[in-house]
Amino acid sequence: MAAQNVTPKLRISYKDIISVTREKSAIVIPNAIKLRTKKQDEYLFVSYIPREKNFITIFRLWQNSVLDQSLDYQQLRALVLTNQYSHDDSNTLENNDEYVHI
Repeated sequence: MAAQNVTPKLRISYKDIISVTREKSAIVIPNAIKLRTKKQDEYLFVSYIPREKNFITIFRLWQNSVLDQSLDYQQLRALVLTNQYSHDDSNTLENNDEYVHI
């Protein structure tokens, strides 16, 4: 069974993102992340892996981009590995706010 509405590759500059939100698929499943761009385009990413770890990684990379703080390879690798392999979901952002906007 092929997935519908799947874009295999998508490149969005972090500088073009104006909001990152936690979303729910099927109205009740908290497994999606939505990005909104300066052009008001919206992209919904749905997965069955833990959303929070992906959200934190995307948010921190976006935050560094907005603040013009580049990461070298080792810093980027550490960020991704820490969030992906951590078994502790308590490292959420600011009480798990549903909406983050700059």
